[in-house]
Amino acid sequence: MLAPLAAQSQAWFFIQMSDPQFGMYSENRGFEQETANFEFAIATANRLKPAFVVVTGDLVNKAADAAQIAEYKRIAAKLDRSIPLYSVPGNHDEGNEPTPESLAAYREKFGPDYYTFRSHAMAGFVLDGNLLKSPQHVPDEAQKQEQWLRQELEKAKREGIKQLVVFLHQPLFLEDPGETEQYFNIPLDARRRYLALLHEYGVEHVYAGHYHRNAYGRDGPLEIVTTGPVSKPGGNDPSGFRIVTVKDGKFESHYYGLGYMPPAVDFKSEPEPRATLRELGVGVGILPPGPLNAITDVAGVSVGHTTVVRGDDVRTGVTAILPHAGNLFQQKVRGAVFIGNAFGKLAGSTQVEELGEIETPVLLTSTLNVPRVADALLDYMLAFPGNERVQSINPLVGETNDGYLNDIRGRHVGREEVLAAIRGAKSGAVEQGAVGAGAGTVAFGFKGGIGTSSRKLPAKFGGYTVGVLVQTNFGGILTIAGAPVGRELGHYYMRGELDTGKGSCMIVVATDAPLDARNLKRLAARTMLGLGRTGSSGSNGSGDYAIAFSTSRSNDVLTNDAMSPLFLAVIEATEEAVYNSLFMAMTTTARGHTVEALPIGRTMEILRKYGVAVKQP
Repeated sequence: MLAPLAAQSQAWFFIQMSDPQFGMYSENRGFEQETANFEFAIATANRLKPAFVVVTGDLVNKAADAAQIAEYKRIAAKLDRSIPLYSVPGNHDEGNEPTPESLAAYREKFGPDYYTFRSHAMAGFVLDGNLLKSPQHVPDEAQKQEQWLRQELEKAKREGIKQLVVFLHQPLFLEDPGETEQYFNIPLDARRRYLALLHEYGVEHVYAGHYHRNAYGRDGPLEIVTTGPVSKPGGNDPSGFRIVTVKDGKFESHYYGLGYMPPAVDFKSEPEPRATLRELGVGVGILPPGPLNAITDVAGVSVGHTTVVRGDDVRTGVTAILPHAGNLFQQKVRGAVFIGNAFGKLAGSTQVEELGEIETPVLLTSTLNVPRVADALLDYMLAFPGNERVQSINPLVGETNDGYLNDIRGRHVGREEVLAAIRGAKSGAVEQGAVGAGAGTVAFGFKGGIGTSSRKLPAKFGGYTVGVLVQTNFGGILTIAGAPVGRELGHYYMRGELDTGKGSCMIVVATDAPLDARNLKRLAARTMLGLGRTGSSGSNGSGDYAIAFSTSRSNDVLTNDAMSPLFLAVIEATEEAVYNSLFMAMTTTARGHTVEALPIGRTMEILRKYGVAVKQP
């Protein structure tokens, strides 16, 4: 029957889990970790209350293992009885080449291997992907399933159901419908037949697993969403599951790591407005910011961005910080680099360390773009009037890895983008959030990006300004003004199996205080204290670098005893810059992933709960 109109227009959601695969972590010697992950996933589903949960295959790792099967069933039975659970057969459940015996065994243990169900205005079609992938021992069964699917699609068409959704274990394809056959997709002949059938009946959504990471592909109006595992990941995506929201007939797909689970599913049509922490009434520290609360409060400093967003998989860019608008090679600035953890690629750092000078703009980008960006920076500097005879230039280029949201291997930032960022650099307000080098970054499990802040010292301490700009792409336990925001939001490092501590942070410090290279390095070192205040876990893979420079031309440099106020200034500015990168970033979707923006409303509630002073903005 046709679903009621109320059901068709109602906003609702379902959860897709995949590959709980009991026994995979230990190669069938046990399943302690799988139990912990799946129990957490089911408990989260009970809390969120979806319309249904579908588990797209590889329920166990060894089809004949009674203990693995019993454990899957035991935990699945904990799902609230009001929430239907639909199991899908995987290759580990029936064998890579199913036989009449293995199909019979699956059906006895789990029920039908292909079937249909209804939810709201949607018709769901569960397929046995093994019959598409390897039907050689069961050709009659494969043919019966294909005929059955056509009959069921025709039936749904007669009933007037528009939302037709297919679930199977093996994806028809990962990214491109014409991609080469391999272990993780369906052979071309079967793929073409099924795609033609799905197109004939207007199917637009297919959800699969098997890949143990996320992938996204499209064939015209038909999208193929491949979801990462509840069990052991096979790539960079953490263990987790996918939430699919349906509103006004539109499907939105968001993958969440087990430690990133949302407190609720929000159907707001408009994104939450963004604002800096200070604009929302929360000050950080005791020192006042400059007029712009930005690195450009240091006179002469300018910032430019080029943001590269292309299609469904490119979210990257470059950010340029210019100490002054002149010829930096001829008018070098004193500079220093401090390394909190050297898991990164900061090109040009050794010469800065040796000579204590910076002779180019400071550029930030994506990891694999560093050589290309440095080469373009060389082009810019060599062409600068006055540099006609120059034969050695030290380009200074930092990075973080934006590969979760960006096609990092494509290296999409080149000469044109670099020159645009440098030539577009300006003083004044700095654009923050998911821009420039921060377009594809992730911090504390939320969308990170570019943030900036500044501090102005009282006149009795010299009246100097310290400005900081950050590119945030790291993890930990988000703490704001001492409040455990990450813990309250359920996004934090070492929660369950999820490793949210990975990533890096690039920090650029500018000051007009007359400092030599040695004290600039000491100033840069204090940024790590500001980073620590935000809850950074300082992980093994976190490349944490600080670059500091002084715009002062005075040779009458400050003594060591004068440094303490500047140290406090840079700690506070770094802390606030990190927060601003989060508060200004917008939810970003790419490469089959969605990284949510920090929820400002809930965050402000948490700050009030923990007694953080919030002034009327």
